[in-house]
Amino acid sequence: MTYCSQDQSTRRSELAQSLQGRGHHLDLGGLLKMLALSDSFNKYMSFTSNMMLPVAQIVPALADGQLLGCVESGQPVQATSASLAWAFRGIWNSVRLASQGVYGVADPASECRFSDDRLMQAGGVRVKPDGVFYYPAYFGNEFHSVHALLEARVEPSLEATSPDVLGKMAGLALRAWEAQPTRLFVPFLYLHGPNVSLVLFARGGYYCTTIGRLFHTSCDPSLDDIRDVGDTLRYLWFLMTLPADRFGHFVDVSIPSTGLTFSRVYGTANPSVVMGRGDGSALELLQRISLPASLLDFQSYLFKTQYRGQPAMLKLVWTPTYRLPEVSMYDWLLSNGCNAVPKVLESSIVASDVFGCRLEYIVMEDCGVPLLEYFRTVCGSSGDISKRDADAEDIFKQLASSLAIAESLGVAHCDISAENIAVRDGTAFIIDWTRSQLKSSEVPSRVANVLWFKLGLNAKDMQPQRWPMDNSAVQTKIYASIRSLWHDGTDCLVDRFESLFYVILHALFHSNHILVGTPSAFEELSVSAMALVKTGCMADPEMYPSYFGIADIGDGLKAFLDSIRVFLFCADGFFVGGKLVDSEFKRSVRPDLARAFLSEVAYAATYAVRV
Repeated sequence: MTYCSQDQSTRRSELAQSLQGRGHHLDLGGLLKMLALSDSFNKYMSFTSNMMLPVAQIVPALADGQLLGCVESGQPVQATSASLAWAFRGIWNSVRLASQGVYGVADPASECRFSDDRLMQAGGVRVKPDGVFYYPAYFGNEFHSVHALLEARVEPSLEATSPDVLGKMAGLALRAWEAQPTRLFVPFLYLHGPNVSLVLFARGGYYCTTIGRLFHTSCDPSLDDIRDVGDTLRYLWFLMTLPADRFGHFVDVSIPSTGLTFSRVYGTANPSVVMGRGDGSALELLQRISLPASLLDFQSYLFKTQYRGQPAMLKLVWTPTYRLPEVSMYDWLLSNGCNAVPKVLESSIVASDVFGCRLEYIVMEDCGVPLLEYFRTVCGSSGDISKRDADAEDIFKQLASSLAIAESLGVAHCDISAENIAVRDGTAFIIDWTRSQLKSSEVPSRVANVLWFKLGLNAKDMQPQRWPMDNSAVQTKIYASIRSLWHDGTDCLVDRFESLFYVILHALFHSNHILVGTPSAFEELSVSAMALVKTGCMADPEMYPSYFGIADIGDGLKAFLDSIRVFLFCADGFFVGGKLVDSEFKRSVRPDLARAFLSEVAYAATYAVRV
């Protein structure tokens, strides 16, 4: 029995719930075809027909809840997750000896090692998978070293596994996604009773493939039983010894490296990628900037790097294939005065379709440091409140103006958060447009040209208004507007201004010299509770900054914030925040108040369209 705390159990249930409707079953042939491994597999099978039969003869039996024949004494062992993983380790060691250096492809990146008692470090927390295949070249037990994971359950049916099992695997997969930006998918070997399946967690969902029977079901197996188990062992050896760049990653990560080299082959749309060569051609991953991790659909990784001798940023971006690549709109937005968009230095598609999602890379200008870090270090450490207040006001104006211009072009950002904003020398950038949405189903011609001539994609294949089936595209909850919290993500430009307002208040909180607890307005609560708390905080025109944890504030900034508060929450001199619970309520704003925080260009663009 696998024990987990109530918090762990809740988290597993949430992850399993998020995967509802995202599971797919593939036969082995279909999986190999999707991974472009069919030819290699057929060749491997043609010369290994009897390779694993000696091992298959001595594989333990699993019957009546007991493992038989897996210890020298011959005594049965109670079947548990731990004992199944332990028995698998013995089988795997025998398989390695029997293979005699035969692999599924000519040049495997490295032979992974397997452990059933390895504690893995993930974000300072220790977790223990039932088993892990890992790259021995990595120091320590970090998730960076993971090749594949093993989950073991006594229950024989793949269909009957509980949400707890799926949730546990999903949680481990999420940790792998967090630790390994080069991931294409996270593979699990799933032992369920005497059988073994392969479960791949990809950005588009999870995929299950039955490999075959691993344990005998009696101590006197027939020749056919032995051959069946032998075939299963051959399949496993082929899959688990594939190079990292053929099974789970887009580069060979078996040897640690700190850089990536992107090179384009003439006549191809996608670049080839290798780990840093040490010859100066690689984009060195100097510092990773933390962005929120997700299990499905969208994901971004951001690194500081050097590009042609200048500071820059490298971004790896996952999006569903029906969505516009993030980089496709950068040039269009910049050319129309959306100055918070970073300039792109180089970009391309790394993988055009991995189980329904696309991976692109973007090299862009240096954007400085994340917003909260900027206020915590650059502003907060100086103790100069007047500079901090001036920066807060100027940064809000820059970002609000860019959001307004983007909206006038028909682009809604949809996820304004502190993690998506960076500041360099007082200039603010929105560094993640992954979840932005076109309001029109028609792709603008300038964007279509970028898609075709730079990325090799056809705009007609895109569905820019389509969202994933879950709520992965919805605004980060602690910054979400009151209306979008009440009404499941429904928002407009005013709601984005409101989200930006919360972001700036959070940044001001982080400028405090001493951070004490979490302000009530930023507590992680249920959606409805967060809406109520924000409404209550904003109802008080004098005290609302303190509810967001701001210890000290100058008169000038307070007046500026007050004008935004009135713009967002007041009509005819009355607070209307409480009415936002009503989906029929039409929030009206005074356009003249927007002049306080929008540039002239942004103001003209905004009020030429409906707010």
